[in-house]
This record gives sequence, C-alpha cells and structure tokens, in this order.
Amino acid sequence: MNPALSTGFAHQPSASFPKALPVFGFIVTMLSLAVLALLVFPMMGILRDAFVINGRLDLSAFSRAVADADVLTAIRNTVVMVASSGAQALVVGGGLAWLNERTDARMAWTSSYLPLIPLLVPSLASVIGWVMLAAPQAGLLNVIARWALSAVGVEQASGPLNIYSWPGMVYVLVLYFVPYAFLLVSAALQNLDPRLEEASRVHGAGPFRTALRVTLPAVAPSIGAAAMLMVITGFAIFSVPIVIGTGAHIDTMAVRIYRLLFTYGDINGTGVAIVLSLVLLAIVQCALFAQLALTSRGQHAVIAGKGSAGSCNRLGRWRWAAKSVVVMYVVLSTVLPILGLVLVSLQGFWSPHIAWERLGFANYRSILFTNSQAGVALGNTLLLAAATATVVIMVAAVFSTYYAQTTPRLRKWSELVMTVPGAIPHTVIAVGFIIVFSRGVLNLQGSLLLLGLAYLVISLPQGQRAASAAYDQVGRELSEASRVCGASLARTFLRVVFPLMTPSLIVGWVIVFVQVVGELTASAMLSGTTNPVAGFILLNLWENGSFPQVAALALVITAIDFVVVLGVLRTARNRTQRKEAS
Repeated sequence: MNPALSTGFAHQPSASFPKALPVFGFIVTMLSLAVLALLVFPMMGILRDAFVINGRLDLSAFSRAVADADVLTAIRNTVVMVASSGAQALVVGGGLAWLNERTDARMAWTSSYLPLIPLLVPSLASVIGWVMLAAPQAGLLNVIARWALSAVGVEQASGPLNIYSWPGMVYVLVLYFVPYAFLLVSAALQNLDPRLEEASRVHGAGPFRTALRVTLPAVAPSIGAAAMLMVITGFAIFSVPIVIGTGAHIDTMAVRIYRLLFTYGDINGTGVAIVLSLVLLAIVQCALFAQLALTSRGQHAVIAGKGSAGSCNRLGRWRWAAKSVVVMYVVLSTVLPILGLVLVSLQGFWSPHIAWERLGFANYRSILFTNSQAGVALGNTLLLAAATATVVIMVAAVFSTYYAQTTPRLRKWSELVMTVPGAIPHTVIAVGFIIVFSRGVLNLQGSLLLLGLAYLVISLPQGQRAASAAYDQVGRELSEASRVCGASLARTFLRVVFPLMTPSLIVGWVIVFVQVVGELTASAMLSGTTNPVAGFILLNLWENGSFPQVAALALVITAIDFVVVLGVLRTARNRTQRKEAS
C-alpha cells in the first residue's frame, strides 16, 4: 500500500467514516448485552444466595463453612497442590522452552509441537491412563516392576508405585500444566531482543548463567502470566482430584463443591458450596491482583527494539541429553497413559495379569453401539463443541472488528468483558449457572442449551485472544480503505476483514473445540441423564467400576480430538494453498 495513503488513514479519525450499518451495530449491541448478562447474572446469583435467605440477610452458611473442618482441609489441600505442582511445571515448561528457543537441542519443527501434544488428550483420559499404569495393585507399571524385582529376589504384594498419593497427584498435575508454561515462555523468548544475552556471553558468562541473570528477568512477566493461568486452572481443576484425590483421600475445593451440591444434596450443603465458591473466586482474584502489582513495578529487564532470532547456545555433550528430556516428557504425558488405556480397554475386566489371547474390541462395541447413552453423549459432545467453537469465534471476530473502529477505551472495555471468564474458575461459573438457570422461567436444567451457554462463557477468553490476534495481523489499513470507498462496516467485515482473518480464526476454533470436548468441571455439574456429555458418562462409568469401558471411551474421545484437529488444520492449509496458487 502507498505509505502516504497509509499515513493519511492513520491520522484520520474513525468518526469521519460512514456509520456502521444500523442492523450490524444493533446486532453487536445485542450480542454485547447478552455476553454481559451471561457473566453478571450467575455471579449475582452466587452473591444473592450466599448472603440472602428467604428475603433476609443470613450469614449462617459462612459460619457453617468456617466450622466445617473438612472445608478448611479442602482449602489447605488445594493451596498445597497448586503451589507445588505449579512451581515444578514452571521449571519444566520454562526449561523446555529455553531448550527449544535458545539451544541446539531443538529438533526442527517438532520441538515446537511435541510439548503441546498433551493438550489434545482430554485431561480425564490422561489421568485415568496414569491410574491404570500406577495403581498399587493392578497398575501395569507396577506389575512389570514387581516382576523385575522378583527376578532378583525381592517380593512385593503391591507397588512400588502408588498413584493414589500426594506425589502421584502432583506428578500428574505437573504433566498437565507444563504446556501452558511452555507456550507463554516460548512466545516471550521468540519476541525477546537477544542483544543483552549476546552481550552477557561476550563478557564471559556461560549459557546457563546468562539464562539465569539475563533471560529469566526479561521473561518474568510471561512467567507470571503462566503462574496466574495455573492458579486459575489449578484451583478449579476437577479431573485429577476426583480420580486420584478421591482414591488418596485428598479433598480439594472443586471436588468438595461438587460433593456438597450433588452427593449430600441438602440445603445446608448447598449453602456451604456457594460460600466455598466465593472463597475460590476470592483466592483467584487476589492472585490476579498480586500478579498485576508485581508486573506493574517493572522489576524485570526492559527490552528495547523489535525481537529477533536469538543466537544458539551449543550444549556440546549435553545436547542429546536435552533432546531426550523433550521426548521423555511426551512419553510420560501422552504415550504411556494412552498405552495404559489401550491395554485396559481391550480386556474384559481390569486385571494386572493380561490374558493376551482374550483381548478384543468388545468394550468399543459396547460404547459405540450397545450403550445408547454413551453414543448420545458422544454426539452431544461433538455437537456442543462444534457449535460453541463456531459461535465463540464468530462473536469474537465481530467484536474485534467492530470495537476496533471505535475509541481505544471502548475496545479495551470490550476485550475486558470477553476475557473476564478467564479469571473465574470453571467451578464458580458452573455453580452460578446452577443457581440462575435452574429455577423459574429461566429453568434450563437438563437441557443442552444450559451446557452450551456455560461452554460459551468458559471459552470466551480463548476466542477473544484468537480473534484479536487475527484482526491485528490484518491491520486497520484495508478496513479503512474499504470504508473510505463507501462500504459499510458490515460489508467490510464480510468481504474484506473476515476472509483475511480466517486462517487465524480456524486455529482459535480448534483450540475452543478441544477445550469443550475435554471440559469436565461444567460437564460434571450441569450434565445429567437428559443431556449427557462425554465427561458425565466417563465419571459415571468410573464411579461404577466399569474401568475397561472408561478406557475405551477415553480413547474414542482422544481419537476424535486428533481427527478433528488434524482434519480442520489440513483443510485450512489446503484452502490457503489453493488461494495462493490461483
């Protein structure tokens, strides 16, 4: 584009453009109000039921919560669990990112994708896979270990591994959290100006000292963002505590809320669950404000200029050891759990002694064809995931385009509204939806719409990030040129902006789809026999002891994730290549 023309647009106020098509503006306004309502009403419902009973101020639920030793134990356990697993995941994920971006241990393009593979495996599938590997009696790894020990004269009746323990639960959580730390730290290292690192090495500092004294302070904001993400996710995570924590008798806040609402089922339990949801929300918000306070002080290296590719640190004889760390992480986080699921899913019942001649696919036939509720749940899950991903990405794209043409302050407010759910634990969102949408004219209990609305709210931050990044890549110049030529904002969006945003939006669609398919917290709390989804069926099968069917269903969900993700990305890439060729 002509630089002079581009400069002219940059200084031209948006008010000089033709006003947006009234229908388009009306639609955006209605969507904005709807999104705001889905955020505000559930939170107001939680506050109302926590403080007001029968029309009067009543704080008895708070006193019951404080007097309940189990509640205080759940809070303490959750804090310990998140702090220990989060700290270890930051070290592992940050180390993998540094090896990938700053050393010669990088394995071409695979190094950027290998640590992210666990994101495609639903968390519950990975957790159950590790239970089937490391359960004290029937775990496959324990069977192999006891066989090896007996060969040297050491006999054990169980173990030596025990997944039902504090180390077992923290270990699985670390594997779950590592991709988040890897993503954020890798992005920071890619955008980091390497000149300070090079200056450090010129003055005699080695690669590890440079990493600790220069690189680490420079990427501190991204490390803080990763820690914040782990706090939000960790305090509300449901899959690991419900499976491993229950077996280890370790209660956490998310599981305690679930038990209070659905196991005990009395009014006193509901009140304590609401109070515990408020405590959970308060802890997360305090952590968020602490992170903002730390980053606002600027206690990290200030990097000037545009980032460029960093110079490569040669690890010498440690190179292959570093590469093996990346491969080992993928093996531990993905390959071994899936292998455990495969072996158990082919058995008639979960046994430490595998009868190879009796292995078969009966559990898969049962899940896909015989068990009608499981088939319905899979269909509902795919429908909700595809619909939620499509709606979220379209709404986020419309918002990003529309509000980018307004004042910067209004755009920031719109982005804030869309990203607020990212700072609210899924457990709290689910409790709010139960309170607001299970009574009166808004009673949606037992419907797919209830689940769809909850998934939409949970997925808004991911959709907004993808859409904002897509719009920023397109830039305002083409949009402004279209409007100067007389096109309305609606026509500009449909004919110019949206087609150019499509490649990035497809990636956002995939992220939201995978998140919804693997979402367990809202599914466990809002799903039922009339609106079953995959997570609900998995929990029911697990609690009923149908372990081979659990393994089969978990593998089916994982396979669906891989097929859909790879299929969508491949289709999008082929479409882009055809456009470029034409």
